[in-house]
Amino acid sequence: MARVSKKKSEKSKATSKAAVAPTPMKTNARAD
Repeated sequence: MARVSKKKSEKSKATSKAAVAPTPMKTNARAD
């Protein structure tokens, strides 16, 4: 269980980072 949770957490963190990174770019492009 703990191992699965850790893996899920890491995947969530990676997904969040990937999702957050391109968001500002899109927002900036739109604001421009």
